[in-house]
Amino acid sequence: SNLRSRGASLCDMCILVVDVMHGLEPQTVESLRLLRARRCPFIVALNKIDRLYGWKPQQDVGVETSLACQESHTMHELERRWKQIQLQI
Repeated sequence: SNLRSRGASLCDMCILVVDVMHGLEPQTVESLRLLRARRCPFIVALNKIDRLYGWKPQQDVGVETSLACQESHTMHELERRWKQIQLQI
């Protein structure tokens, strides 16, 4: 808590990393509260998307190419989970 508070007070911008499989966890909610209180802009980065059911790993390609290679059911699951995270935020 103290470490997150100090970090939030020092940053000009934050990257908030969220596990796509678990959504917002208590420490993420605490970080959001601190960032909002300090009016610090933030970007949400989804982590562990390769753990989605049916994910096909792609070697040495960019994110857009990797996403384009996924099956539609995997992409729907990613979109569903992203929307849930957006609602939690």
